[in-house]
Amino acid sequence: MQKLKDTPANIRHELRSGATTGTIKGVVYDRHKRPLPGVTLSLRTQKGGTIALASSDKQGAYQFSVVPGVYDLIIPWLGVVVQNAAIVPNDIDTFDIKDVDTPGNYSVTGRLIDPAQVPVPGQTISIQRRGIVHAKTKTDARGRFSFHPKLAGSYVIATDAAATQIDLTPAKSRITLTLLSGDTAEQRYVVTEKRMLSAKETGHDELIFGIVRDRNGNGINGVKLEMQWADAAPTTKFPHTTTGKVVSKPDGYYQFMHSKGSFLVKIIDNNHESDIADGLDTANVPGRENIPISYQVDFQLLPVIQSAQESVISGSIPGGRSRQLVRLWKDGQVVDKTALNSVKKFRFTALGIGAYDLELAGIGIIETDILLDGHRKENIRFPLMGAIVGAVKSENKRRYTIKLISETYGFIRHGDVSKKGNYRFTHLPAGVYRIELDDNVIPDLKCDGEHVLKAPPLHIIAPEKENSRIEGAVYNADHLPVLVLPVQLQQAGHYLDTAVTAVKGRFVFDSLAPGTYEIAIGDHVYHDNIVLDGENAVAIQITYPDVHIATTSAKKHLARYYLLRMAEPMFNPTSIQFIATHLPTPAKGPIGFDITEAQRAYEVILIGDGIPDSVVRLLKDAHCKIQDMRGDLLLLPRKLKDI
Repeated sequence: MQKLKDTPANIRHELRSGATTGTIKGVVYDRHKRPLPGVTLSLRTQKGGTIALASSDKQGAYQFSVVPGVYDLIIPWLGVVVQNAAIVPNDIDTFDIKDVDTPGNYSVTGRLIDPAQVPVPGQTISIQRRGIVHAKTKTDARGRFSFHPKLAGSYVIATDAAATQIDLTPAKSRITLTLLSGDTAEQRYVVTEKRMLSAKETGHDELIFGIVRDRNGNGINGVKLEMQWADAAPTTKFPHTTTGKVVSKPDGYYQFMHSKGSFLVKIIDNNHESDIADGLDTANVPGRENIPISYQVDFQLLPVIQSAQESVISGSIPGGRSRQLVRLWKDGQVVDKTALNSVKKFRFTALGIGAYDLELAGIGIIETDILLDGHRKENIRFPLMGAIVGAVKSENKRRYTIKLISETYGFIRHGDVSKKGNYRFTHLPAGVYRIELDDNVIPDLKCDGEHVLKAPPLHIIAPEKENSRIEGAVYNADHLPVLVLPVQLQQAGHYLDTAVTAVKGRFVFDSLAPGTYEIAIGDHVYHDNIVLDGENAVAIQITYPDVHIATTSAKKHLARYYLLRMAEPMFNPTSIQFIATHLPTPAKGPIGFDITEAQRAYEVILIGDGIPDSVVRLLKDAHCKIQDMRGDLLLLPRKLKDI
C-alpha cells in the first residue's frame, strides 16, 4: 500500500488576546526538509466548501485568519494535509507541512488506442492521486489527451479502458504516454447532443431532429432512425426516417414531426448498436404549456471499448467488526458496497479496468489507486489491532477528556483519563496520530496497526494560582435539599464543568483559576459575577423551584427528547447537525442539551460521550423512559433506525 496522506504536521498552539478569529499558519517543507515556496493551499469547511486560498512565500510560510470552526487544510494536486483542525477565538495554531513535492508547471500528454492501434476518441480520462480525482478530460478525435499538474509526484492516469501510474519530477516534468485499451473498440452510435430548444429557437415547429455523424464529424446519409412513444400498443408500427432525405439540410440530417406525448429516438442498424435518446417530453412541460416544443438529438458513430470485467478485490480487516461497511470507489463515485462477514472479510467481483479506492466505515479511505486490468485479482489486508496508550501528568485534580486525531484518515476519538492519569485508544489502523488535551499536543505518533504504541507523557502544568473553590447547596421552594441535580459551571457563557448535588443538596467546584464565573442549572443562570482570585472560596445558595415539575410524570409535555452532551462542548453544534440527518421522520421530539427539559419528556434518548451516570439516575427519578445511545457516534445512525 502506498503512503496514504503521509504528510503529518508539526503542531503548536498559542494564544492571543482580544481577537474574534483564529489563525492557522505554518511552513511548507519539501522531502529534504527545506522550506518550499510557491505552494498553493486551501482551507475547506466540514461541509466541503473552500473558504480561503493562500500560497507559501519565499520562506515557505503561509497563514489563514478564519472564524472559529473545524477545517481541513488541502494542497491542490496533493490532497488533505491537515484534517479536523479545531480553531477557536484567540487561537494561533501552527501546522508545519512536511514532505511536499516541488511545485511547478508539469505536463502529461498521451493517446488512447485499442489493440488494433486505432485511436479511441470521446473517452473520459482522469488523473488521480491518493484516491482523489484531480482533473478529467475527454480524448479528442485522434484519441489525444493532456493534463497540467502543479505539483510533482506519483499520479494515476485512468479510464474505463486502461490505467497506468506515472512519476513527475523537476527533472522529468513532461511525460508522454500511450494508453492501450484492454479490448478492441467496437463502433456504436452514441448520443452526443440532446436538448430542448428554447421557445425562440423552436418558433412554430414541433420537431425531433438532428444529425448523424461519423467518427470524423462528417454527416452520414442513408442511416435509418425510428421514433417511439410511451404507452403504445404492442402491435404499434412506429414511424421511420432516413438521414439525407431533406435536400436543404446538411448531410446526416433527419427529422420527425410529433404530437404531445413522451418520445424516444434510436438508430436501426444491423451492424452497430445505438444509444437510445429517451425522455423527449412534449406535453406538460413547465413554462411551455400550449407552446410548440422541438428537440435536437445528434448521434455519432464512435469506437466504444467493451473491456473485460473479471477483476476481484478481496481482503480481511483483523480487528474490525462484523457488518462494518466497506465501500468501493472509482472516479470519485461509490460503485459498490458490502459488509464485513463474521470472519472480518470482504469481496468485490466483476470489476473492469481502472483505478479503485477502498473506504472502511468509521475509518475513511484505507487503500488508494488499486490498478486493475479487468482480469487481475487484488487482496488487501488492513489490520485494526493497534493501540496508543499514555499518561497525563498534572498537579491538577480535575478530570480530563483527551482527544485522538488520525492525521492519516481524519477520524477523531475521545477518551477519559483515569484517576491515575492513564488513557488508552484501541482498534487503530496503521497511520500517524496526534493527541490533544486543551492546548497541549503530542504530534507525529506512528502506529503500525498491530501493536501497542506508548506515547510520551503529557505534562499539564497547573497555574501558580488554581486553588479557588465554589461550593453551595440547592433547595426547592419548600427549602428542602434537592439531590442528584446537575449544576453547571460556566465562564462568559461557555460551559466548563458539571457537578451533581449530593447529601443536603451540596455541590462543589474546586481547583479553579482566577476569573469570573457563573453557576447555572439547565438553561438558567442562578449566580453570575462570581469573582475568584485563584485562592479564595465562595459559598452560594440556590433555590430551584422547578424540581417538583421535573419529577412529576403527570406534568410531562414531550413524547421524546434527544439529550445530547459531548465531553468537549465545542463539538456540540457539529454533533447536533450530524445527528439531525439520521433521525427518523418524524423525529417525535427535539434535540437539545437541557437536562431540565429532558426531565419533562416521557422518553429520553441519551447521545454523546458527556452524559454521566448521575444524570441518568436523575432522569429515572423523573420517571423518564431511557434509551442509552452514549458512546461511539459512528454507530449512532444504525441505532437511531431501530427506534
